[in-house]
Amino acid sequence: MLTLILTFFTLLQPHALASTADSAIFASEDAQVCPGVRLPVKDPIPGETLPDDGSVWRVGTNRWNQDWETQYANFIVNNVGQDFLERFQIPADCTDLVMIVRAVFSRIHSLPFVLNDNTQYLRFDSMQFRNTPTISRWSETTWENDLKKDLRFTLFLNQIKSLIGSVNLPESSYPKRIHSLNNSSELSPNILPGTVFQYPEHTSLLARLEPDAPYFPLTELASTAGVVIRELEVYSTPMIRNAARDRGVVGFRWPVNCGKNFVLAPEKSMPDYSEEQYTMDLRGLSLGAYLESIVPGKRRGPDANLVQIKLAEIKSMIVRRLNLISQSNDILAKNKNAFKNHASNLYAQYSTNDLDVAIFNQFNDLEKRINGFTSAMTYYTGSLLTKYQIDLGTGKSIPYETFRDALYRQYSATGNKIDSPQIVGADPNDSVERRWGLK
Repeated sequence: MLTLILTFFTLLQPHALASTADSAIFASEDAQVCPGVRLPVKDPIPGETLPDDGSVWRVGTNRWNQDWETQYANFIVNNVGQDFLERFQIPADCTDLVMIVRAVFSRIHSLPFVLNDNTQYLRFDSMQFRNTPTISRWSETTWENDLKKDLRFTLFLNQIKSLIGSVNLPESSYPKRIHSLNNSSELSPNILPGTVFQYPEHTSLLARLEPDAPYFPLTELASTAGVVIRELEVYSTPMIRNAARDRGVVGFRWPVNCGKNFVLAPEKSMPDYSEEQYTMDLRGLSLGAYLESIVPGKRRGPDANLVQIKLAEIKSMIVRRLNLISQSNDILAKNKNAFKNHASNLYAQYSTNDLDVAIFNQFNDLEKRINGFTSAMTYYTGSLLTKYQIDLGTGKSIPYETFRDALYRQYSATGNKIDSPQIVGADPNDSVERRWGLK
């Protein structure tokens, strides 16, 4: 009889909690951050067991912690590659990408997700889309299908994409510790895949961290300007050059319930908060190269294989640039005013400004790796840059070296424009010759 009563009571609990909002459920993690928070709930209430109450998803007492950050890193390694946006048909610019990946993981595991757009909090428990169909319970085995079909979640993603960009994302992030507390010459173990690289006007993800890699232990994954479905860019070395307040190597602040509503934990309460990256000696390296240099493990010196890997990356980016130029010319042939509005999404999609900076950085990184190593390696690299050709589609080809030199004349060592007007045209209205620095 007692067993029947307990079973009946257990079955009733989810229904009893249906009218209890997540903002009225507190967890121990809340009490650690929020002064005065009382814990009316003694036992864990997994969000995935709660019924739909009209919010985007439920969380119960689930909260972010370092164990979840480790699982998030594993999720990115196993599920987020160049085709992520294409697989799920999600249009996204660079900042959208890092938010979408974080939101998807949060949704799968019923974890809180909150962003601050500098005027308001955008929360997982918003009731704004309550009348839109949802899939109440996502799981690790069904999430790909769930992501494609959950209309309520899609509307929430569209909202955060429209309100959060590289300018206000720092409102939801914090600077991460770079060096290990146990070994000041090694990378912090909390720098994991999922760590965000916040540039001026650009954002990307650390996608892989492989201490046993022979050349490149860190891999960066990025979208770019224009909210479109695209293949993502992959860089074998993070391209971030330096850090300053509101940019650098950052993480997402964890959402906590301090009473009434979820907010973001103060940045200094995050366990690996540190401002060391703003003042540390990079030994003459870019920040990305410095991070690579302190990853534990032994690397090979520059050799022919390294050069081939870097040039393959550059080739992939040049091919993408060729395709963008060809497509923009096709659009102009049908409508000469298609790119007249420089603030339009279409213009951003076909402008190669961000891509040009990235290609310059790749050439620059390759040069720094081989510079002063051996004259034979310098000669070998130079011969390939002369040998490899870019077919402009006009009956003319130019060697990689010519394009590299044009980029070098246009950009300084920090990736900022130093010439005006542009030598290498990024504007989709420019002629093919100007796009490649020939006019």
